[in-house]
Amino acid sequence: MPPLGSFGIENMELDKANTAKLSPHPYNTYLTALHLQRPIGAYKPCDYIECTKPPYRPTQPNHALRDSFGLTNHLLDTGHNAPVTAPKKLATLLLKVASSKPHKSKL
Repeated sequence: MPPLGSFGIENMELDKANTAKLSPHPYNTYLTALHLQRPIGAYKPCDYIECTKPPYRPTQPNHALRDSFGLTNHLLDTGHNAPVTAPKKLATLLLKVASSKPHKSKL
């Protein structure tokens, strides 16, 4: 597994606590095609949150897909593990995005 610094975790205590909870990413997910039955988002509004500090290289190919699907991109000034490194910033952004999108419940 890569060192947590690559995920943007610079605090040693957070690093230790998270290392104990991690497991390797299944390699086959990089090799197996995903066949969707419906469009991205299943006809619901979709956004993309790009964590930029540091950029997380494995997600770089997703940026072309994001752009090809016309997803709204939101930059977040933190590492890939945003719930750990910037929980308040992430929560604020998620609430902002959620409140700006129409919501139609089928209940």
